[in-house]
This record gives sequence, structure tokens and C-alpha cells, in this order.
Amino acid sequence: MKKNIITLSIINLLALGIWIGLFGYTHGQASKLGADYLALAEENEKEVYVTATSRDLRETENEQAELESLFVHVGGEAAFLEQVENLGSLAGVSLKVFTFEKRDKSLRVVLEGSGSFYANYYYLKLLETMPFYVTIDKSMFTKESTGEGSIWKGRHDFTLKSYYEN
Repeated sequence: MKKNIITLSIINLLALGIWIGLFGYTHGQASKLGADYLALAEENEKEVYVTATSRDLRETENEQAELESLFVHVGGEAAFLEQVENLGSLAGVSLKVFTFEKRDKSLRVVLEGSGSFYANYYYLKLLETMPFYVTIDKSMFTKESTGEGSIWKGRHDFTLKSYYEN
């Protein structure tokens, strides 16, 4: 009988040791899986953010292009000056450009338009309504007499603030 109790005690201690070993092993695995779960959850959040951001960028491509068109980039100065000259043709004034220079992060333009007072004034209004951030620094109208009559000259000094350098 004593032998059975000793055998059962040894079996119980052995079973308890196995149970404690398995408990420790599963607890260690659960901790490792918890850390892996947190890392995967963090990566999943990053992926969701990247997916949402790329979707937003794709959905706003047209708006981005429209905003880009409101800036004159380095290399696009000639196209801008051509637009300014086309406005002169539209208004009916002949233009002479005196200054076209880069200043800090803007372009400074000084030009003179020749034509009627109304045409010069209309040209100034067209300059103000350009889809760029343009400030009219100075504008001056003078009337000059010629042999055939008189002509109005408008000297306009303005700065393009929406000039963008990469």
C-alpha cells in the first residue's frame, strides 16, 4: 500500500511538473503571439493609411492639376509672358516689356502698353483677373500727343507672387 502511495505521489509530481512545464510553454507562446499581434496590427494600420492616402490622391488628381495651373513653375516663365502679351492683344494695346526678372520667390514685370485709354484700362483689368497671385505695384497712364493725334500709354509694374521653384 505504501508502495502504491509513493508511486501515485511520483506520478502526481511528474504530472504536476509536466503541467507546469506546459503552462509555462503556452504562456511564453501567448506572450510571443501577443507581441506578433501588436506588430501586425501596427503594420495593418500603416497599410490602411497608405491605401486611404493613395485613394485620396487618385480622387483629387483633377483638383491637384487645377491648383498646379495657378502657379508658374521654373521653366514656365516664357509661357507666362506669352499669356501677358496675349492679354495685350486681346485688349488692343501694343506692349513693350522693360523688365522681366526673378526676385526672391517672385517674378517682377514692368511693361508699357500703347493704345487708347480704354484699351490700356481694360488691359490693366485683364492683368488683375489673371488666375495667378499678381500684385500691381504701380500703374501709370500718360497721354502723348503725336502728329496724327494723341495716344495713351500705360506703364504697369507688377509682381507675380505665385512663382514656384522646386
